[in-house]
Amino acid sequence: MLSEAAAHMHDSNFIAERYFLAHPDPIISKLSVDLINVRYQLSKYHSKSQKIVTDEERLYELVPMLMINFKYAIVTEELSTCFMPCRIRLLHMIMKNVTRL
Repeated sequence: MLSEAAAHMHDSNFIAERYFLAHPDPIISKLSVDLINVRYQLSKYHSKSQKIVTDEERLYELVPMLMINFKYAIVTEELSTCFMPCRIRLLHMIMKNVTRL
């Protein structure tokens, strides 16, 4: 699906929704329906009384939080790989001492 969209990316009259909805492969057609369809819609009552915040408006909140989570994952992975040899040596030392007893 991605390769087909990339192939038509520079076509000025290419409309991805129409193309994939009418795709000959029924799996791709169904997937495009699922991707295009809005699952939940705010009622008229709630949409009048509440301002809907879009993802673009939340970028200043989301990006720093996601960057912190990403950095934490990197540091955690680095620490686990750095300390693994130390853990192995420590286990060998403990096993030697246990076998001596």
